Amino acid sequence: VDDVVAGATLALRSTWGAAPSFGSYSYVSTNGAAIDALAAPVGRLFFAGEHTHRTRYSTADGAYLTGDREAARVLRTIAAPFSCVVLETDDGRLLAEVRDARAAAAASMLTCYGGKREPGESSRECLVRELAEELGWRPAELPNEPACTLLVNGLLIAHFYRGVVTEADADAFVLEAGNRYAFVARDDARWSPWHAAILAALDRGERLADFDDGDRAKTL
Repeated sequence: VDDVVAGATLALRSTWGAAPSFGSYSYVSTNGAAIDALAAPVGRLFFAGEHTHRTRYSTADGAYLTGDREAARVLRTIAAPFSCVVLETDDGRLLAEVRDARAAAAASMLTCYGGKREPGESSRECLVRELAEELGWRPAELPNEPACTLLVNGLLIAHFYRGVVTEADADAFVLEAGNRYAFVARDDARWSPWHAAILAALDRGERLADFDDGDRAKTL
């Protein structure tokens, strides 16, 4: 309808074909292959936006969720200060390091195996070295990319990989002095808060765990 409302001094309308800058939203009529293509990174260039979400295209939350997705993807390309691995048995138990009561960090708690990255190492190289030092062992398969990334008070702290372990593997471990391990449940109350945050994120199918206790200075 082109009639201007009585009393109005100005009326504007969009004409999608002639003025595409007025905006639009995406709609997928068949399948999501085109969306996957739009979402695929090109080198170090990453793409977010509602048009790159398989199910929430044309929505504001789709834009938000894809922003989170790409932020996590960018973080995975950065070598974190620490590398760890979530090692799981075929019956769902997890291999945990049982921290000593006198440990400087996570005393008397459970943590995943891993450690601090040395200069020049990639996150994956760090993890392979740490497992060799702590257990005298490495998984038969270890992904190139981490499964989840840990932020603590807004700081990138660690990449967590996933792997498989068996009790037969454990029988062959060569442990560092004072190192104790246990096969435990995912919901064991002894997990350190940081590692519990990672396990919860993985259970939700998320690739980013954001732990915030408000003490940024202590994190540094």
